[in-house]
Amino acid sequence: MQLTQEGMLTAERNCGVRVSQAPSEWMQPLIIELRRSIETASVAHLIKETEDLDLAPLESIADRLGKACEQGDMATVTELDMDFHQSLIELAGDGEVVAIWRPIVMRMIMHYSRHKNMAQSYEEHVAILDAVRARDLQRAVKALTANIQ
Repeated sequence: MQLTQEGMLTAERNCGVRVSQAPSEWMQPLIIELRRSIETASVAHLIKETEDLDLAPLESIADRLGKACEQGDMATVTELDMDFHQSLIELAGDGEVVAIWRPIVMRMIMHYSRHKNMAQSYEEHVAILDAVRARDLQRAVKALTANIQ
């Protein structure tokens, strides 16, 4: 039931359950826009409202992401990519946002294959982290937009 709610499985009446397919062409831009909106709002809240930014969780994930990229471990890269963004939302302080975000991102991440050079994924996440560290909302939004495609 949870995997169905997260969009990873599709339940069909009288037929059972199957693995979900990639979002349709018309749905892809909608899903991307929803995800960008959620993450941008979270980052804006984090930068503007959090006095003491503890970015250690993001730094740790980014370090592990860099190593996974070097090793060409796509499964771990995908997992850490999602962990990074979820941690970013959690640092903004609202677990309810994660509950809204998770099914959206799961529809994207199942068919994740955007980067031909995995180091690009690492660089994009470091750009997000650096912008948040500098409390530069404009740069953070630009980095998020570049990463979420």
